[in-house]
Amino acid sequence: MNRRYIDRYLMRAMAAPLLATLAVSMLLLVLDQMLRLLDFIVKEGGPADLVWSMLANQLPEYFSLGLPIGLFFGVLFAFRRLSLSSELTAMLATGVSYRRLLVPIYALTAVMAALTFLTVSYLEPYGQYRYAQIRFAIVTGAVEVRMRAGEFLDLPDGAILGAVGGQRGRTLRNVFVETCDEEGRCEAMAAAQGRLSLDPAGEVQLNLFDGDILPDPRSGVSGALDFDDWSLPFDLPQFRLRGIDEREATALELYRFLSAPGAQNDANYDSWRAALHWRVAHSLSLFALPMLGIAMGVANRRRDSGVGPVLGVVAFVVYNELLEASERGIAAGASPYQTIWPLVGGFFVINLALFLLVAERPGGRVLDPVERLWRRIKRPLRPYLRRMKNLRAGRGV
Repeated sequence: MNRRYIDRYLMRAMAAPLLATLAVSMLLLVLDQMLRLLDFIVKEGGPADLVWSMLANQLPEYFSLGLPIGLFFGVLFAFRRLSLSSELTAMLATGVSYRRLLVPIYALTAVMAALTFLTVSYLEPYGQYRYAQIRFAIVTGAVEVRMRAGEFLDLPDGAILGAVGGQRGRTLRNVFVETCDEEGRCEAMAAAQGRLSLDPAGEVQLNLFDGDILPDPRSGVSGALDFDDWSLPFDLPQFRLRGIDEREATALELYRFLSAPGAQNDANYDSWRAALHWRVAHSLSLFALPMLGIAMGVANRRRDSGVGPVLGVVAFVVYNELLEASERGIAAGASPYQTIWPLVGGFFVINLALFLLVAERPGGRVLDPVERLWRRIKRPLRPYLRRMKNLRAGRGV
């Protein structure tokens, strides 16, 4: 049998569960965060359309979390389906070994690991910063100014903003604005409508529509000037620069900070070191997942209890929790070579041993001892399970 055909067939078998898991995991994360953001914006009185901007900046983080999950479940369910349908047995009978089946899988894993590292090291930091910037703008009121009839606000740059009538939000009606320069010359603007917004650079600006400009008499300009659209920037509270928080720094910026002379004396040294080591470890962990997926996915067609996916999920979740705990330990001052890297190495070695047990032993399966234990536990419970089944059948349940 053509081995390239087997490679393509294996990749197609992995594609559906991989993409489905990635889509479902990201959807669940987005929905959960959407509810939190809606609650936050309603409490702060911000515009609801900013929910989408904040969610968009969180997508890189969800993508970096979904890629390992998708790869793991893609391999697990692909090999589970192939083993239950005896297609895996047919592949092995043609002389194709488990190690040869890893070739296309690890080609895909290398691409996904590189994509994960790019996401957590570059896309996610910029998304985190933009997310925090929008949140700051909402909390400080830079995006929304609450106007009431006859109220005037003194803005930080010396301007005065008022509206005869307005609605709660960024849209104002019958707007009056007075601005003065350093020499004391002032000009007034009156417009039928106004709107506060953020420009692409994140600066707050006031857009006026259908209005007139009343220049200062000392300027030499007489009479009012009308306009259809006019934009005024305001020096409202500004957000901090990117990179102060280690989550907003790229991998290169983290490396430069840690490599600088005297960096170890900095108060942020441990947290920045933890962030860099976690990003590398998180990306490299993908190379251990195919072996775990194969070990937990290969099933016995005659006696399959379905325990493989359950144990695989437990192992995956426990490892990620330990990885997060190791990052917190490094941030608290522990050495990464005593915490996170022994964990990554141990995870890789354990999964390699599980894979070799399946690949090197004819008919070998990691789950055989677990399933034998389950059958022993289940044996005394069979009469009760049968009785419950009969009761349900009798009640039409």
